[in-house]
Amino acid sequence: TKKKDFQNYKFQVLIFLILSQRTNDSAVYEAIKKINVIGFSCQEMSNLSEKQIQELVCGVSFNKNSR
Repeated sequence: TKKKDFQNYKFQVLIFLILSQRTNDSAVYEAIKKINVIGFSCQEMSNLSEKQIQELVCGVSFNKNSR
C-alpha cells in the first residue's frame, strides 16, 4: 500500500542519514547495498540480530567493527 511504502521510505531515509553522518558516501553506499539484499524495511531490519546489523554496516565509521 502507499502508506506502507511511504513508511518504508521514511525509514530508509532515516537509516541513510544516520549512516552518512560520520562517513563518506561510498561507505554508506556499500552498506546500503548490503542492506538492500535482505530487504530494506523496518520489518525486515527488526528481524535481524545486532550482530547481523553490525555486519551490514561494518564499513561505516561509527560502527565499532570498522576500525
